Amino acid sequence: MFSSYMAPDDRFHGNAIEINAPKIVYLTIQGSLILWKLFLGDLSSLVAADLDYDYFTKFGALEMHEKAEEEMLLRFIRNFGHVHELNIGESCHQVLCRLVAKGFNLTPNMRFPGVTYDCCDSDSSSVQFFMGSAAAMETAEEGQNRRKILKTVDGCEADRISTLPESLIVEILSRLPSTEDAIRTGALSKPWKHRWNSVTNLIFKEPDNRPTVGRKNPSSRSDFYSFVDKTLSQCRQEKLKKFKVEATYDSRFESQVNSWIRHAINCNVEEIILMFGFKLEFGDAFLFHDFFFSSSCFTHLTLQGCTMNPTGPINGKNLRNLCFSQLYIKEDSIEKILSGSPQLETLELVICCGFNRLDITSMSVKNLVFSGYINTMRLKGEDSVEINAPNILSLTIQNVIWLWKLLLLNVSSLVEANLDYKKYGRWDGTDNETEEEMLKGLILNLRHVKELKIGDNCSTVYSRMKMKGFQFLPNMKFCHAVHDLSECEYESYSEHEIETESDSEREIESDNDSEHETETDDDSEHETETDDDSERDSDSDM
Repeated sequence: MFSSYMAPDDRFHGNAIEINAPKIVYLTIQGSLILWKLFLGDLSSLVAADLDYDYFTKFGALEMHEKAEEEMLLRFIRNFGHVHELNIGESCHQVLCRLVAKGFNLTPNMRFPGVTYDCCDSDSSSVQFFMGSAAAMETAEEGQNRRKILKTVDGCEADRISTLPESLIVEILSRLPSTEDAIRTGALSKPWKHRWNSVTNLIFKEPDNRPTVGRKNPSSRSDFYSFVDKTLSQCRQEKLKKFKVEATYDSRFESQVNSWIRHAINCNVEEIILMFGFKLEFGDAFLFHDFFFSSSCFTHLTLQGCTMNPTGPINGKNLRNLCFSQLYIKEDSIEKILSGSPQLETLELVICCGFNRLDITSMSVKNLVFSGYINTMRLKGEDSVEINAPNILSLTIQNVIWLWKLLLLNVSSLVEANLDYKKYGRWDGTDNETEEEMLKGLILNLRHVKELKIGDNCSTVYSRMKMKGFQFLPNMKFCHAVHDLSECEYESYSEHEIETESDSEREIESDNDSEHETETDDDSEHETETDDDSERDSDSDM
């Protein structure tokens, strides 16, 4: 990460920096760059890059400063032509807009994660849509009539976005946070009215500001379900990349939810995310029908707050990432889904329950994330879970675990593991001894892995174990996290440090032995002197 640089005033002109890093795979350039030039050397291994910087020069004329900005960004883009993903942040958007206005063509690897939008209703200011393409769209108010205009960054009115290829416009609309936002862009002008119909991502989120208790306002939830129905009826795309729904599930609308899923499957959706909140007052949780499991189009699947009991065959031949969250799922259902997903690489279980053993014998699954477990039935027999996964390479155990025991059986292929969980047991808390026993068992079963990371949640327990004499393992690293685990910095002892500690201990023991021997010698000399005195006394008496 190259984050900000300021050249001294007396050496600004001619001050240049070159980044030469042939082995790195990810590069971020951000912050304020106050220097003459920044060059990129050998970055042949780079896979992804982020550009989100502000470039400052000493040029007095605005034209010369803008030219220098554009030349630097163009140089970066050309140097990043081989990377898989080039993310253009908001700080570089305006410069890119000027380049596009001058005829520069966007490259296929460009992504624009920074989206600033403010979609309002007819009683508020209007729609402001900003994304890295050719220009920013603004809405200006003129009295009672609101006139929508498209405005380039240099201040000249022109409908530049509409001149972009239709596929690029669809891509821009697809990247908005929700489909409702994409629909609102239809108010900009008549040509935009139906452009959202072809978006490749359909994202529906039940608004937080609406009442969540159906009995208080029965129409609030039905309005959302009706909105999704109406939207899908107007879509005309044949291919979907993502279909996502975040809402509180109401069993009154079960048939509608099934129709949404069928629509996504008919569009050969690649990623499907169904995140249902569940409330007893709205009936049972959503139950998937067998037609869902017979679909082979999914590559990424995330399911939350529902239930499943597949009875027919599983056809997950393209599925690579699977996440179950807040699900009650039985062992045989998990095994059946895994056996029907020959390409599955990552399995994530988030606050799930209903199983006591995970048998992951698939050769394809390499990553397992066990992120919490809640024993909702409070049954004694469900107080422990065993994990048998002989082929996985990476294991993460995190979040809140309401279990008496979590046991690792065969994890012989593991290369790395991450322990950052908080343990509770039998719903009445847990004493220190059972916490330490469980962590000790996990560590000992992971002593063969190359890297074992101990997160903040487990560090306190480990500290108690260490005070009781638990031996530190060379593969252990400790996380000093401020926020989340992905931003942790780990520290570990090297083998040299461990050997040095051992040598120091041996030296201390050796010194103690030497002192003991010296004391023994002194005692012997004292005894000899005493014997000599006795002999002299005897001679004197004679």
